[in-house]
Amino acid sequence: MTPNQKKALDYLKMFWKRNGHAPSYREMSYSTNIGVSHLYEIMNGLQRKGFIHIDKGKARAIYPMDVWHKLRDHGGAEIEKTQ
Repeated sequence: MTPNQKKALDYLKMFWKRNGHAPSYREMSYSTNIGVSHLYEIMNGLQRKGFIHIDKGKARAIYPMDVWHKLRDHGGAEIEKTQ
């Protein structure tokens, strides 16, 4: 995993934990200081490696694999947020 992939994955997991949903690519770009187009490539690489799941064509549909499995196992129920 590259340093930028780790940074993006860590941010994605943190955002899910705090908000209960995925960030937008623009939010991720701003917070990680990675350009949106480069971030898109990074996230596709993380999906190919099995770290995340992306629902193509849907907004805010980037899931760390642990979240993806929880949502699938619970019929799409929301993930609890932490304060």
